[in-house]
Amino acid sequence: HSGKVHTHQLTGKNTRYCFKPEISEKEVTTEPFSVLCVDPKAELEWVKYDWKNAIPNMFGDDGVPKGIVTAGKNCFVGRGFVLGDKDKLQPGLIHTDDRSAKGVYQINLLYGNRCHRERNFEYLVIKDKETDVKDVPAK
Repeated sequence: HSGKVHTHQLTGKNTRYCFKPEISEKEVTTEPFSVLCVDPKAELEWVKYDWKNAIPNMFGDDGVPKGIVTAGKNCFVGRGFVLGDKDKLQPGLIHTDDRSAKGVYQINLLYGNRCHRERNFEYLVIKDKETDVKDVPAK
């Protein structure tokens, strides 16, 4: 499963959420869960996905953007604004098998107990190819 960790502002308690098949979110209590960790010395860049002028199959067999951060097979790390609201920037995942009929990629964002799909998003790139990216289990 893929998901996010949310820290409650008042209690400091970490709550973990993941996608459910019904395109919503659920609290994770016993399932395996991992968190993306990157060396603090790495140079990160958020690259805007221009869906209006997108390269066909840019995340597919023709190759992916150099340094893009993966989160599994055909899945990449990104972020976007839920419903275009500039106050709701959320991490999310770009599943390359999940494109519109016109070949436009979308990002899946967990917010408000639902999974939102947006076509305006940024994908994460590590510019320093020497830096190791690790998928570490959460505690």
